[in-house]
Amino acid sequence: MFTNDFFLDEKDFDKNLDIVINNVGFSRNSAGYTYGYDWREYYILHYIISGQGIYKVNDCTYHLHAKDGFLVPARTMVIYQADETEPWSVYWVGFWGKKADYFLNRMNLSAENPVFHYDKDDSLITHMESMFKEVRYPQRAQEVLLGHFYQATACIINYNKDSLNPVLQNYVTIATRFIEHNFRIPLRVQDLAEECNISASQLYRCFIKELGISPHQYIEKLKMEKAVEFITQTDMPYKEIAYLLGYEYESHFFKVFKRNLGRSPSCFRK
Repeated sequence: MFTNDFFLDEKDFDKNLDIVINNVGFSRNSAGYTYGYDWREYYILHYIISGQGIYKVNDCTYHLHAKDGFLVPARTMVIYQADETEPWSVYWVGFWGKKADYFLNRMNLSAENPVFHYDKDDSLITHMESMFKEVRYPQRAQEVLLGHFYQATACIINYNKDSLNPVLQNYVTIATRFIEHNFRIPLRVQDLAEECNISASQLYRCFIKELGISPHQYIEKLKMEKAVEFITQTDMPYKEIAYLLGYEYESHFFKVFKRNLGRSPSCFRK
């Protein structure tokens, strides 16, 4: 495993700037390597250049691959883990400043939507590499670092704009139809992404844009609608209903049902 994380001194950056670079790093992870951030007062933007892994934040799990990226929000607990067979290599930049929220909004990144995809060209990786090279120089220049940071954010912003077309919006229709025909089996977001032939993070953005909820939330919502039908219109045992909806354990079905509808299936049936 190889990791370098370079933190800047206070004298390296004017704290009154719109964006202040806090650190820049790169990691070539070993198989299964797991790491977690606890409480940071700044944001960290990651971009995966090879391999794959899992990112967990706010009770959501994202399966990410090369050319996906993710945001570690400020003051948020997160965990990420490199894949056992294809561990990822990742660049990152930590930042804060008066306009940090402005740029995150422009990139359509937040605690609720922390992942993105960029496969248009090599521009994003070029700017991440350039920041990593520049930060290692003793006489590093804040203007050079900021220039590459702004160029990196511009890549993501422009890619998001280009992605808002009928073809991408149609992925939601393909995915929702797939869910409706396969809701009886355990479904993963990755299964839907493969059906649409796009990345899981790209499909996530399409769902948020079109429906206002994630693919996982849509799957759960549909299953609960079917559960209500079974409970109110049949006398089937709860164990059988759970099985028909793709839940291995009745207890898991009860937990999901109560979380979504505020009461247990037995109370609902009464």
